[in-house]
Amino acid sequence: MSVASVSFRPDRPGVTSRARTAALVENAGVITHVQVAVDGLWEEARRVSRAEGPHAVGELTSVLRPQGELAIEVFAADANGCQTFVGMRLRDIDKGEATELLRALLEVVAAESVGLSDVTEWLGGRTGTALFVGEPTRIEIGVVDAWVSLGARGLSITVSTGERDLRAMLERAAEGLRAPAGRVIAVEFAFDARLTHWVGVEVAMSTARGVVVSESMAAVVDVLGTGG
Repeated sequence: MSVASVSFRPDRPGVTSRARTAALVENAGVITHVQVAVDGLWEEARRVSRAEGPHAVGELTSVLRPQGELAIEVFAADANGCQTFVGMRLRDIDKGEATELLRALLEVVAAESVGLSDVTEWLGGRTGTALFVGEPTRIEIGVVDAWVSLGARGLSITVSTGERDLRAMLERAAEGLRAPAGRVIAVEFAFDARLTHWVGVEVAMSTARGVVVSESMAAVVDVLGTGG
């Protein structure tokens, strides 16, 4: 679903939307894994942990066609276990080229000092694309690794939405997903300039008793909020 109205904080004229989005990954924590999917089927993604390194690239490429789509996500978790992820979709790439890109990516994430912001910069440089420039094309809330099957929803954010209302809206939207217990619910900011890329941040966890808000929701509210 497309977003009807998307706007970052208008009360910070000295801060670009790129900087606001970058702030989401700067404090993302430690990189945990890389995953690859095609056709939006993240439920069937192939995953490699940070520790496995470039020798495990075959696991990631096993889902790819000889020529076609490559969608990558890199995940990190902070000290509270809250997840942040950065993703990118290349719509038409040779499998050999994709393999080299993924092997290099696994080498990058294996370095202890590398964070999600470093990976974002590396991906932009590798693909020749400036990432997270301008306003997002859409903002959605959905279930991590089940974005399609459990029905992500578009969020409409207006300049009159205050912080308290934003938190309540996100909580209602998370509850409305009716995710099975134990799933991570995230808000995703997607950009379609040149190539589709996105950053997602955990906002809640689903439990048998309902949705529990994650501490990282505060960062999403801060980015979306109008200060009203």
